[in-house]
Amino acid sequence: MESFNKYINRSMSYWKASRHDDTPQREEGKSFLETIKEYPTLDFSDTYDLDLENYDFNVGCDVELISYSTWKKYLKIGHANIPARKCKYWNDCAIERLRKKDGDIWEKPNKYQYWKISYIQLIDQTKDFLYYPSKYMKQNVGNMTYEPHHKKQGWNDSIHSTFISPNIFDANIVERWRIIGENEWTQVNLDQ
Repeated sequence: MESFNKYINRSMSYWKASRHDDTPQREEGKSFLETIKEYPTLDFSDTYDLDLENYDFNVGCDVELISYSTWKKYLKIGHANIPARKCKYWNDCAIERLRKKDGDIWEKPNKYQYWKISYIQLIDQTKDFLYYPSKYMKQNVGNMTYEPHHKKQGWNDSIHSTFISPNIFDANIVERWRIIGENEWTQVNLDQ
């Protein structure tokens, strides 16, 4: 898939992203999933793991905040960008391979191999978010793009410039929702 780095993308810098507290996004995602999608009670997980999870039912969700300019980019290019390091949630591999700073590969069991994990991207400066069902993510985990312009933001290695890039406008599967009140949402057109 071709990289569309000619479009403006004001992603968070590495420094800013490493200090971002995503608790408000996690809380919104938890409330939405339990209320609208009827997930069982979800727990907050560790900082560098899946954001929301229920070990009894092997379900969860990863939640992310994207900039408004990134959303505008999605509208222009027709696909989303989800960091490739999250592949472990949807690729059904028994082993997760991680590259250490010295270049060696560390292999560890993938505890999410048989899980059902959805994905939510909240759009900054709006009350909107995108909901990606687990089944759709599993079907699209192999659609990858490489975007070298992310090096300017301090993301130095290739894994941080590689993305799962599902074509979100091809099918009516990815949903766009708007927050209209506390624990209240309405579904809106994806391409607005």
